[in-house]
Amino acid sequence: MRAKVFTLDEANRMVPQMRISIRLMQKAVEEAEGLRDGLEVLELLGGADLSSPEHPEYAEKQGRLTYCRETFGEEHERLAQSGVLLRDLQTGLVDLHALRGGRLVFLCWRSDEETIGYWHEIGSGFAGRRPIHEF
Repeated sequence: MRAKVFTLDEANRMVPQMRISIRLMQKAVEEAEGLRDGLEVLELLGGADLSSPEHPEYAEKQGRLTYCRETFGEEHERLAQSGVLLRDLQTGLVDLHALRGGRLVFLCWRSDEETIGYWHEIGSGFAGRRPIHEF
């Protein structure tokens, strides 16, 4: 698949959607973790059995878990289709391809940052982030 290459302005215009997608994915993961814990307990109590009194709650939690998985997948796909590479969901870290002096580099953004403030060489990762004014 061909990489989308962003200008700094294009990448900054992506910030609101990236922030929304990351927040939705984080919430989906958080809810799914709680649901899995609850489902384990309900399974031990026989909730998977249709005749169990715990089955309605079990089925509701299963439905919510499916919804969380679908939400995560849709938002992850939305980012990927836009050319955004999710690096770390917990910190909301993403990379976007850009050109600097004819070389492919990454513009680097975290969800707690207002705008794209950093970039780094392809092989250097987060530790090699440099301020955008050096871009």
